[in-house]
Amino acid sequence: MPTKMFLSYRLKPETDVAEFKTWSVEVDMPFTQSLDGVSKFVVYEAEGDDVQAEGKGPLFFEDIEVESREKWDEVLGTPAGQEMVATWKAFADESSLVLFHGPPVAVAA
Repeated sequence: MPTKMFLSYRLKPETDVAEFKTWSVEVDMPFTQSLDGVSKFVVYEAEGDDVQAEGKGPLFFEDIEVESREKWDEVLGTPAGQEMVATWKAFADESSLVLFHGPPVAVAA
């Protein structure tokens, strides 16, 4: 059964949000969706008063479905994966990254 992973992070306050979104759509999404073991990758921008934080960049989150956490780590460890991570770090506040994953509690019939 595939593993569902969720990542949340804030962009750096100085990041151009439009530039990040363009990179996400034109580079990150196609690259990540082509990775071996990845069956779903969607990026969202969080909205609402409760996600706003003074002096901090906007909050984004990713919905990823992957063969396993180990497979995810493996593909991100490749030279191409490391290059993508380095580019992401230019936009995102790495200290804000939260990653969680696991199997579903139940699947609707």
